[in-house]
Amino acid sequence: DYPVLQGQDNDFYLNHTWLKEKNAVGSIFMEYRNRKDFTEYNTILYGHNMINGSMFSDLGRYTGEGFHREHPYVYIVTDDGVLRYEVFSAYQADLGSTTYGLSFRQENTKKEFLIHALKNSKFDMDIAPDLTDRILTLSTCSGTGGNTRWVVHARLKMMLQS
Repeated sequence: DYPVLQGQDNDFYLNHTWLKEKNAVGSIFMEYRNRKDFTEYNTILYGHNMINGSMFSDLGRYTGEGFHREHPYVYIVTDDGVLRYEVFSAYQADLGSTTYGLSFRQENTKKEFLIHALKNSKFDMDIAPDLTDRILTLSTCSGTGGNTRWVVHARLKMMLQS
């Protein structure tokens, strides 16, 4: 239950609140190169992995089927309605990997992205997204240091009108 922000870069909201006040906790924010309307093939949201259980700390719990069974969806509330995404993959990713791709002009690039996401997932969620799906990628620190992040991918299942 956090506002999703978007800055001119991916640095500002790492350590600023939604009121633009400096704070080490930061905010949940969208990749600055994504369109704000969640219509791109891969929309990426970043948030801190907080020790107190807030923000994106639960992403690392998608390591087994139990947590996924209890939390199969991600909801994004927009001015136009509620977007319901279905979680299909969770794993640790390198920052330079296909996980963080934004340019999907060719079908084979989308296929590579999906194959990468499904192959690296910690368990099979028995969901097969296709090339026309819109993907939401949630990303947080993995706690292992370096350039590794914990990611959860979900596909847009439906939009509930407000």
